[in-house]
Amino acid sequence: MRLHYLLFAFLILFLVPSPGDAFIQKTIQKVFCRLRGGRCAVFSCLAREEQIGQCSRRGRKCCRIKRKYKIQSDTIWPFGGSPLRGV
Repeated sequence: MRLHYLLFAFLILFLVPSPGDAFIQKTIQKVFCRLRGGRCAVFSCLAREEQIGQCSRRGRKCCRIKRKYKIQSDTIWPFGGSPLRGV
């Protein structure tokens, strides 16, 4: 019976992440990068890409292809209102 307790303790030690590992944080940052239409680059973004965030603390960058146009916040809309709130 005591052997079971010892094995359980070793199992807990292997499953608990080490301090400073930030496994959950890295995973969340990668998911948000993918949701924003990006990819995680190891060193830097390619020439046709722009950096939109970071995938990790150690320098991995979130990059996506540059857009040809940008929506201006002062654009006049034909029916009034704003595209960011309900018309």
